[in-house]
Order: sequence, then structure tokens, then C-alpha cells
Amino acid sequence: MKMTVERMREQIAAAYSGPVWRMRVNDMPDNQVIAIFKSMVEEGRLDKKKPHIPVVKKMHTPEHFEQISMWDILEEGKDNSNV
Repeated sequence: MKMTVERMREQIAAAYSGPVWRMRVNDMPDNQVIAIFKSMVEEGRLDKKKPHIPVVKKMHTPEHFEQISMWDILEEGKDNSNV
């Protein structure tokens, strides 16, 4: 059975109970509906048999970065101006 965009739209709208979400889904262009539907299927949010487990994306923690100051930037500028 072929899934139509209107059927995708219905399933996406039913994923959340709020009327505002349903209005937004109804106003979405077809390509956006298809993209959201695909994303929700991949995450298991539309499959009632499979429990939804949110995807946790890796976040960079502060220890991965070094905070620079404006003085660091000015020093870099001095080094580049001598080239």
C-alpha cells in the first residue's frame, strides 16, 4: 500500500495532541511533511509497536574547548599583519 502525503500528514498531526500542532501540520508544504514523517518513522515515534526512545546527540562539553579572549584575537592579527 502506497503512503500518500495526506496520510503522512494525518499521522504526523496525530503524534501530538495539541490543536496548534495540527494547524501547523495542515499548513506545511508537502516536502516538509515527507521529511518530518521520515524522521519520525526513523526515530520510532509513529510505530506504536516500537517504544519511542529519544535520540541523544553528543554535545560538546566545556573541557573540549578553550575560551579565548579578545587579546588572543588581537595577538593573532599582529602575527598575520607581519606576513
